[in-house]
Amino acid sequence: AALPAVQEIARDALGAEQFSVLEENARVPKQVQGALIAVSSDKEAVQIGFTADEAGCATFSRALLGLGDDDPLSVTLFADGMREIVNMIAGAVKRRLPEQAPRLRLGLPLYVHGHLGFSDGNDRKATKITIGSHTCMLLLVRSGLSG
Repeated sequence: AALPAVQEIARDALGAEQFSVLEENARVPKQVQGALIAVSSDKEAVQIGFTADEAGCATFSRALLGLGDDDPLSVTLFADGMREIVNMIAGAVKRRLPEQAPRLRLGLPLYVHGHLGFSDGNDRKATKITIGSHTCMLLLVRSGLSG
């Protein structure tokens, strides 16, 4: 559900006509820039991440916010744009899972820039994609909940 959600948001919210999968099961990068959001139920939690290099993040944030290339993009707007994009992706994932949707809860999106640490018990998957001329990653980090 996550990959079609990214494609939908790229097309509908970012106006990107080009979208392609470069590599499924890509290596999860040690350093990232982008945003993460938790999607959880009573049985498991998944962090959905959307990352790109600085130029990609700026392009995506500008597109979402309707800013031109010459318009100023503050650090706050840069981060807000990436947080909103991952929030929209999570909402699109939830729409694609109608039977589970009532039990799914979305967390607050978090802007990240730097090293991501993962527990050994987490199942991680990264998909390298292109949106327009930018290479980015869809990250899924799944963990079961005890109890």
